[in-house]
Amino acid sequence: ASKKLVEDLIRNGFPTKNKSLTAYVPKFEDKKLIQGFLLGIFDADGSAFTSEKGKTFYISVCGTLNICKEFARFFSYEEKYIKKIKNKNLYEFKVGRQKIIEVEKFYKRLYSQAPVFLERKKKVFEFFLCK
Repeated sequence: ASKKLVEDLIRNGFPTKNKSLTAYVPKFEDKKLIQGFLLGIFDADGSAFTSEKGKTFYISVCGTLNICKEFARFFSYEEKYIKKIKNKNLYEFKVGRQKIIEVEKFYKRLYSQAPVFLERKKKVFEFFLCK
């Protein structure tokens, strides 16, 4: 299955070199695939963490402007949460929230019906939500 996924991404023009500087979200015919694609990006180039005192939960994704814009759109946030972090084509989408209901929205949006994910990142969400 993963070989077919890679072949499909390449066929749709997804870059194979310098991905962190040239990656973008392909136009999937099946809109359900966007969640899986973004979850894969999050697992590779994203973070889930809490503030020092543990009161604020953050999600962060580094990538191209296109990738960060798609994350902002996926989570229904404005582009003001995107910052350029280097002189290269590298950006960060970062949002922090204190309300459990907001963190639950992140969690459900990323992980609902997701068959494959990094367990350690999912556990950061679950630890915060179980407080």
